[in-house]
Amino acid sequence: MIFGEAVVAVDTVESAGWIAPALRGSEWTVGALVPNDYPAFLRIRALEPSIEDWWSAYRSLFDTVAEVGARHTSTADRVMFAVWGGRGFNSVSRQVAWIGPVDETVRIELAHERARLGDANRRRTARIRASLRKVPRFALPNRSYYLLSGPVTAATQLRNPSVSNYWLHPDLFWPADRRWFVATDIDFWSLYVGGDQNFIDEIVHTVPTPTEVVTLEQQLETEDRPATSSMSIGWRVSFINCPRGYVSSAEGRTLPRPKSRSPHRMTRRTITRPLAIRSLRGLPWQ
Repeated sequence: MIFGEAVVAVDTVESAGWIAPALRGSEWTVGALVPNDYPAFLRIRALEPSIEDWWSAYRSLFDTVAEVGARHTSTADRVMFAVWGGRGFNSVSRQVAWIGPVDETVRIELAHERARLGDANRRRTARIRASLRKVPRFALPNRSYYLLSGPVTAATQLRNPSVSNYWLHPDLFWPADRRWFVATDIDFWSLYVGGDQNFIDEIVHTVPTPTEVVTLEQQLETEDRPATSSMSIGWRVSFINCPRGYVSSAEGRTLPRPKSRSPHRMTRRTITRPLAIRSLRGLPWQ
């Protein structure tokens, strides 16, 4: 399965049909993100940007929330996971660039390499798009999501379709009995949860980050990505030194050329998570 072996694609999106009617809040409020019929709502703040290995710590936060959620549902083996469809999974590409003098031999080598990468890009994109077409999608205001199903533990086992060995966090997840609901978004890292008071209380006493009770009318806050190491936000950058020039390989965006590098060194960079594109409020992302 393109999102990892821990989940399966649902047969229909009926299990998500209850969400949109329950989002009765004004735009860019908690009530527009979390279904409104829960007794209590909580914001779980993301970890401090200065934390080492931020991305792994963020994954552990999902693990903690999932463990608590498992104790507050009768359907821990049947949980729905929604993944935002605007992450650019089906538009990954690898590019080649050159710094330094270019003679005819190098020019021919570059042309061959660009052609090879172009063919590989087209085959990769075709495979990913074909796999994604098999996963049902459902729409909420300003967002469209792929819908998956699996045990609650799959919250930390989803895989990025572009890079199959890399964790992808769900944007929404909830158990089949709807006892609770967890949501985040491309514009922030905090988790917003809805559930009964017992669930909320245990979350407060269990997660390692600050929490705060929120109301449905409360405005959501945008949060920039942590300015720590590349791995902390889900990027993996590898450098390989070779003779001559500079080759960049990127998934999801075109890399800038390095500001200073020997013209006789070639470096390959691989980014394993597409660049998170910040949305414009009120504009739909399909």
